[in-house]
Amino acid sequence: MEKIKICFVVSNAYSLFDSSTNFEFGGAELRASTFAKEIAKNKKYKVYFVTNNFNQLPSQTIDGVTILADRFNNATYKINSFVNDVINKVFNYSIRFTFSLRNKKAEFNEYFKNYWLIKTNADHYFIFSMTNESQNVIKFCDKVNKPFFQFIASNEELNIYNENKLGLS
Repeated sequence: MEKIKICFVVSNAYSLFDSSTNFEFGGAELRASTFAKEIAKNKKYKVYFVTNNFNQLPSQTIDGVTILADRFNNATYKINSFVNDVINKVFNYSIRFTFSLRNKKAEFNEYFKNYWLIKTNADHYFIFSMTNESQNVIKFCDKVNKPFFQFIASNEELNIYNENKLGLS
């Protein structure tokens, strides 16, 4: 039986998986990482977690969760690291080269922005709070007809939903 694939997209949660780092996070990140780790304990699920690039490897598994570094905007917090620069360049070039063999160059940025969402091909996407990234996930899910679960923390975030007519049709 094929595992159900779940993808969490929460930018600043990396330190909740890798205790050797100390990047800032808040309640949404804590809640999302807790959900992801607990769901990953159930063998019926394959759990992915997209975070910002904090100089980690592009893909690594911690606590049963596959952590994917979003390299669209390079390193978060402008961390200077020769190794990370090399990884970014090789990773980005390989994606660009593979993409250019099959598609139009003009569509690359959209593809790269959604790279991990496309690659995971998750059955369900989980997003926390109302950020530019969560709005991108909503648009992606609408485009590919995939369900998403949005956790919001305030009435203000609900107003953003209503103003932008995101996911509430």
